[in-house]
This record gives sequence, structure tokens and C-alpha cells, in this order.
Amino acid sequence: MSRSRHGFTLIELLVVIAIIAVLIGLLVPAVQKVREAANRMECTNNLKQLGVGMHNIASINGKLPPGALDNGSMWSSFLMPYLEQEALYKAMWVLPEAGKVDDGAVGPAGSNGNWAAPDPGFANASISILGDVGGAWGPATERNVAACETLVKGMRCPSGALPNNVYSPSYENWIVQKRVPASYAVCGSGKAQRLLASNPDAIQLDGSFQLLRVSGGVVYGTRLALPAILDGLSNTIFVGEEAYKLKSSYTVAELDLPGVARRKALWLFGSDSIDCQFGLNEAFGSTGVPMNSKLAPMGTSTTVPDAAQEAYIASFGSNHSGGANFLMGDGSVRFIRDSISAATYSALGTRAGGEVPGDY
Repeated sequence: MSRSRHGFTLIELLVVIAIIAVLIGLLVPAVQKVREAANRMECTNNLKQLGVGMHNIASINGKLPPGALDNGSMWSSFLMPYLEQEALYKAMWVLPEAGKVDDGAVGPAGSNGNWAAPDPGFANASISILGDVGGAWGPATERNVAACETLVKGMRCPSGALPNNVYSPSYENWIVQKRVPASYAVCGSGKAQRLLASNPDAIQLDGSFQLLRVSGGVVYGTRLALPAILDGLSNTIFVGEEAYKLKSSYTVAELDLPGVARRKALWLFGSDSIDCQFGLNEAFGSTGVPMNSKLAPMGTSTTVPDAAQEAYIASFGSNHSGGANFLMGDGSVRFIRDSISAATYSALGTRAGGEVPGDY
């Protein structure tokens, strides 16, 4: 007795494939939206933890951490004990250099823990090497470099799409071989349009965090107490996201110099460029330039930084659609849209400008 066999016709098969394709087309955007919502929530939680740490420091010490010291130590290094990274903090040399100050504390004689080493750098920097001698190849410098090569998840937005490590020569060709880029910068200004140390507005920062430095025996900058935020904590940005792209490696021909390869980057814990009084953008951002400023090509000058390029380098922003997350002084985290008016956005970046930000 013969039995009939049933199968798909070509038309039926094509219809099934078409239906599957339509379903996939509907599903993929939904999955992407769910993933981005989760990323944005994780980023928000990261910033909330940074806010808790900053308020703990202000409660214990009476003042916020510095934005940066002129030995290169950055705000993020001082927060590590409050992000369950006590051992990492104790390993780093965050004291001011000899003869320089951190809000009245004078650096001990011979102290100089750098945040990069001369070319070719440390191939395998150790976080546990003993000794307090700094300088080019000292153990304090090696521990600092090893810290800069340590990934701290809470300092990175998952939507940032940053490489885990970057071979990074500073502008003097001092090296951190496996430097970890970060996603968050403190707000240094509501007005500065570039964050080069040669810019007076970048030295006298009008945001909630300052550069502490000594020049000609004169001390500039201070750790600010919360009452110094005269515009109100809920109306003042403390920390914001930054969006940028980095390659995994840079060469000497691509040193971070005006007219050469000036680039945007945020680093963890310390900055050789700040140590050498070159650029402050590795720790600070500014609301004096538009959010999500676009990458601009370098200008033709080899000595004067291109204005559009410097605006991009100083800008806050994110890979979230339509704006970025910001930690406010009261510890809240707000998603501020990049359609915000320039005047309101600038007002949110100053600590004592006397502006009334309005709705945002």
C-alpha cells in the first residue's frame, strides 16, 4: 500500500522565511532598546555611587575631593575607598609633590609619584611593589601606572564602547602601556571653551571642582566645601558623562599636541598631562561648550588649538540617545537632553554664577 508524502512547497518555504525575517526585524530593535535601557540604568547607578562617595568625603573632611592636583592626581583616585577599592587607593601615591600643596598639606621631601613612565614605560607594572620613591622609574610611579591599568567597572558607562586598555603616550612621550579609559569627568566650568593649561579660564575654574597648583610660590585652587556651591546643590553639576572614541594604541607621531593629534580622553586616577600642566581635559569637562559636540578635524595651525576641536575635547555627552546622565550636587542623577538651551546648560556648570537655570 503506497503512502503519500507531504512536504513544503517552495512558495510555502519562502513565506515562512519571510515571516521569520519580519519577526527578527521587529525583535532586534526591541532587544536593543531593552539593552540600552539597562545600560542607562547601570550608568545612572554608577553616578549615584560616585555621588555617595563625594558626600562621604565632604562629610568626613569638610570638603569635596580636588578635581586634580598639579602632580597629576585626579578626583577619581580619592573616591576609591568609597567604591570598595581601599587596597587600590592605598597603593597609589596621591600626595602632592615636594614643595607643593593639597589644600594646605605640603608634599614630603623627595615625593613625586608620577602617572606615566619614560618610553617605553612599564611592560608589567606591579600594584604591590614596595617603596615610596617616585620619579621616572620609582616604585611609587610604578604603582600609580599599575593603578591606571586597573579596570574599575563603576567608572565606565556600558554604552561607552571604550577599549579596555590603550597604549597611551602623553604629550612628552611618557607611557602607560595598558591605560584604562573612563566615562566620567568632574565639572570644572560652566564657561570654559577649552581645557588647556595655557587657558586662564581653565586655571581659575568656576565649576564645583578645581585644579590645585603652586606657581611662583602662589597657591591656586582649593578643595571646595558644599556651602561654596552658592547656586544650590540641586542646580549644579558635579560629574557628567563623556562620549569619545579611542584606538587601542597610539604612536609617538600621534602625541597629544595641537596640530598633531590632539584628542579627547578621560583616564582613571592620574594624568601625566595635568602633572606637566599641559591639558586638564583628562579629568574635567565644561558646560561652556555644547553637549555631544562633534569631533572636528584639526585646524591647519601647528601651535594654536583649533576651537571646534577643543570644544569637542571639553564637552560632556554620551552614547545614550538624546542627551547624557549627570550627577548633581545633591546626589541626584538627571538625564539632561542635548536640546537644552546654551544659557541653562552653562548655568548648571557654574557653582556661584548667580544664574537661575530654569526648567531642563
